[in-house]
Amino acid sequence: MSLIARSLLAAAAGRLFSIARRLWLPLLIGFLVLAALTLWAAVSAAGWLAGVMRDGVDAAPAAARTVIEQVDKNVPGAAVVMDSLRSLGQPEVAREVSGSDPAPVERFPGLTRVEWQRDGELIKVRYEGEADFAAVLAHYASGFSAKGYRQEMLAATRDEERVDYLRGNERIGLTVVRQGRERVSVLLHVPAPRPAV
Repeated sequence: MSLIARSLLAAAAGRLFSIARRLWLPLLIGFLVLAALTLWAAVSAAGWLAGVMRDGVDAAPAAARTVIEQVDKNVPGAAVVMDSLRSLGQPEVAREVSGSDPAPVERFPGLTRVEWQRDGELIKVRYEGEADFAAVLAHYASGFSAKGYRQEMLAATRDEERVDYLRGNERIGLTVVRQGRERVSVLLHVPAPRPAV
């Protein structure tokens, strides 16, 4: 530090310390009032900003509806695209297909028939829906057992079981697959009824 800078610093410090004690108290009070006003202004500005943001968020759905209406008016086919975008992430509702339930055991409650096919002397039917994997297996096992069928296990994993149920010359194939945590698919292969002659 140069000699001139030291002398200026010493002079400024001397003047600061030469202020009478009776002035220190008003200066301190003035500084505290200024700090309090600054804090109050910051809190008020934050509150105002939060209110503006809340109003903006509340107005967003109305603004989005207006934009969608304008796009629907001016862009042909936009409504179809917008509807498909809205349905993203929502589970698809399965439609019950035509056909019948050929198995001697009632279908598990809550499952929807999504496939039905007759191939010669065999009917294949698939059900899907939200259900507990173990409950579905128990439902069909007890249902076939009550109708006099015996169980022949073909394959089993944590997520799939294939079983044949036998009674006399009749064989019904059952495959239960876990498709997700609470979603199952049931596939039945049932002999087609013979037409009356």
